[in-house]
Amino acid sequence: MTKGAKRFRSVLCGLLSFLLSVSLVLLCILGTLKLTALNPAYTSYVCVHSGYAQSVWEEMKEEFVSYGAACNIDESFFDGVFENIITPQLITEYTKSSVEGFYKNSPSDKTSDEQIKAQLLEALKGYAEEKGFVINDALVENLEVISDEMNSMYLVYADMFNTSYFNTASNMLTRYMPLLKWAVLGIAVFALLAIIIIRLFFKKAKNYLRYYIYSASGAALMLAIAPAAALILKIASKINIVNASLYYLATGFINGFLMALLAVAAVMAVITVILALIRASAVRKNK
Repeated sequence: MTKGAKRFRSVLCGLLSFLLSVSLVLLCILGTLKLTALNPAYTSYVCVHSGYAQSVWEEMKEEFVSYGAACNIDESFFDGVFENIITPQLITEYTKSSVEGFYKNSPSDKTSDEQIKAQLLEALKGYAEEKGFVINDALVENLEVISDEMNSMYLVYADMFNTSYFNTASNMLTRYMPLLKWAVLGIAVFALLAIIIIRLFFKKAKNYLRYYIYSASGAALMLAIAPAAALILKIASKINIVNASLYYLATGFINGFLMALLAVAAVMAVITVILALIRASAVRKNK
């Protein structure tokens, strides 16, 4: 092979190595998105462990107490309601169901939770009896109105993933998810072709492995820098969301995704080390 041909081969393989590195980064990012942001199990996990569900429960209790004050209902009544009827566990289970509907683009059309409504009505009757009220049809009718209002308030908070903006996001997710799959397939095919072309240019393993190491190490570096910087600077905690529950959800979501990217970067670093060890062995054997 002439000197000019070798120079052309080096330039071409260097370019392919760079493109392969970019392809690996894109594949890792899209794969991480699929396992995190686009995964209902991950979102449900974040809702539980980020403090979202607990915060929703606390915000809901404050709203109920405020509504109860307007109806001359003591705050102590709601302590029992939120200990025995609307519990953090109930919010967690309802949130998981709502998340599943979000990812399946099948939002709930539920406008009332009859079980919760019935339990609230019974609790209100018991409270009225304690206060010395006579339980008659007129009182029951008024208590039914109150329980219905409380039930509606419960659904507003518990079914957060069924609001208009989440429904819009769900529609977009359903529309563009097939495109994501095709993008992953296309990038994977390109990466495989780059690997094959680089391999065909060289007979000895020590030569083509060098370019594979360039690609893997470059991908590991690109995957690690941005997430590490974002976590160190606590970018997620600086987002401006007034609602506490959504703030916990967003920060937990973002930090989890960044940590997942760092884990993928660590895997790419391990692959780089393995390739380097294989190449070192090939150099010693002149293969």
